[in-house]
Amino acid sequence: DPGPRFREVLAELDSTAPEFAVSVGDAVYSETSDDAAMRRKWDAYRTAIFGLKTPVVQTLGNHDAFDAPSLALWKGMYGDTYFHWDAGCARFIALDCESEPARFGNPGSVPARLDAEQFAWLEALLTDSAGKKVFLFVHRPLFPVVGHVGDSLDECPEDRDRLHALLVRFRDRVAGVFHGHEHVFCHQDIDGVD
Repeated sequence: DPGPRFREVLAELDSTAPEFAVSVGDAVYSETSDDAAMRRKWDAYRTAIFGLKTPVVQTLGNHDAFDAPSLALWKGMYGDTYFHWDAGCARFIALDCESEPARFGNPGSVPARLDAEQFAWLEALLTDSAGKKVFLFVHRPLFPVVGHVGDSLDECPEDRDRLHALLVRFRDRVAGVFHGHEHVFCHQDIDGVD
């Protein structure tokens, strides 16, 4: 059962019917090594969103992929862990700070970060986005406010600051950065990045 709050969100999506919606991760809480149990949770989630007028774009959260089998399951359902798409004058970019293999089995010991390849990919996309409004989606916040301070992108301040500096450099086109992980609503404007 998706629960009453999630059903409210689904009903709102159906009544307003936006072109698409983006989930910022943790669609399921499946931290189990039991493949059948993980698949049941994903089946329940996918059943809940099936038939919506609005397609839901899924980004990766730490409860979606926490070891190699759960990551393989996620990739089998959704494909690449980071990706982008353009719609009209907007560019949408989904980042992955969860699937670095060293993180698996070592919770808390390997910082959440974008690897060098993904960072270069993001920089190229931002460079090539002149005239577009860019919206970024990443599960863990750069600047967490409650609950997950110290286990978000702030785990590795040098990497986080490098990413933030990139966003500041392109703040004329970065219209918003959305994240999950903390399960709260908080709006921040940091150095002109919304």
